Amino acid sequence: MTAVINFCKETNFQEDPEIGKLPKDWRIKEIGELFNVETGTTPSTKKLDYWNGDINWFTPLDLSKLNGKILIGESERKITPKALKECNLTLMPRGSIILSTRAPVGYVAVLEQKGTFNQGCKGLIPKNEEKVHSLFYAYYLLFQKQKLEHLSGGSTFKELSKTMLESFKLPLPTFFEQERISEALFSVDLAVQKIDEAIARAERLKKGLMQQLLTKGIGHKEFQETPIGKIPKTWNVTKLGDVAEFKNGINFSKERKGNNGILTVDVLNMYGNSIYIDFTNLYRVKISVEDEYLLNKGDILFVRSSLKREGAGWASLFNGWNEPVTFCGFIIRARLNNANILPEFLTYFLRSDFARKELVAGSGQVAITNITQGTLKRLKIPLPSLSEQRKIIDILSSAEDILRFKKQKKEKLVRMKWRLMDLLLTGKVRVSA
Repeated sequence: MTAVINFCKETNFQEDPEIGKLPKDWRIKEIGELFNVETGTTPSTKKLDYWNGDINWFTPLDLSKLNGKILIGESERKITPKALKECNLTLMPRGSIILSTRAPVGYVAVLEQKGTFNQGCKGLIPKNEEKVHSLFYAYYLLFQKQKLEHLSGGSTFKELSKTMLESFKLPLPTFFEQERISEALFSVDLAVQKIDEAIARAERLKKGLMQQLLTKGIGHKEFQETPIGKIPKTWNVTKLGDVAEFKNGINFSKERKGNNGILTVDVLNMYGNSIYIDFTNLYRVKISVEDEYLLNKGDILFVRSSLKREGAGWASLFNGWNEPVTFCGFIIRARLNNANILPEFLTYFLRSDFARKELVAGSGQVAITNITQGTLKRLKIPLPSLSEQRKIIDILSSAEDILRFKKQKKEKLVRMKWRLMDLLLTGKVRVSA
């Protein structure tokens, strides 16, 4: 995939009622004309000689873990040749397409190795590999995910039938153009994979720095054993309740949410790319709010109620805003009353493995996981000197900046890929050597 790819704008189109505008020299075919469509099943789990073999057996779950990749290697579970034969499963050749057609519809991958699949997928084997480029059609099906979902039936969950899939219309450019389009899109995928690897390294670096700095500090040689583990001898330990005051957020009916009223921090705003509140999609509540429910710069907010246990007690820092802001009843606010601890340092500590483990262990769970002010007040926290806290904040915020930059770079690449898919897979922009 090293050929130079040239692009030019298309001006001569045909219109199809199902597939839309395409270049006039592209033909239109149904999937069943270009591919043999295969169905799958799950071998009996009671027959031990069906499982732990060497044949890939893919499920929608395998496809869901690709994280933007279009090629799939090995499956999580494998079956034996006996299961393949006795269950009448099709062994798909390398280069075939697997499409999830049930719960959910629209995950797509091209096989790097032979394999089969369960009833949640359909397999597409090209009838003529000289005319059909699997990678091109995998990208096209991915691009048409919403349309495939719309065609799916079922009351309990969506399922795309074999008949419906076989009749789904596809464009048929020349094989040369299919190949060039695939190369262009795959090159963006490779760039995304590289930035994913860089993000993973940056996350490991940040986690390692947090573990080192929040437990060992900077330049210490003498340590002491404490209720929160071994920490520098010059550090103190106190309870969160000794340095902060707590307040539960406001409750309101959903009818009061809208475009008017006071800006309100919700649980969804707690999970941003930094220690600070994410102000994306902040909503307003038409309600009268007393001053004690307004946020001040430096307030730390905790997720009070979460559907997921690991979400309870998650902390984010309010860094101020240009108008009054309040917080919803699923959040607890901590306001520091001690000048010897900085809110940024404390927020980093509250996101450390030790603090997260303590808070989750202290939460209660029925339908959702809840954390109380009492649990927060009892949490033990370290107290380094203010100068050391500032140094730790500077190091961790720099690591966070690097991570945020890489994530933003990935977001731009993903947007570029979808824009390219829209231009190239519909022939609005043509490719040539």
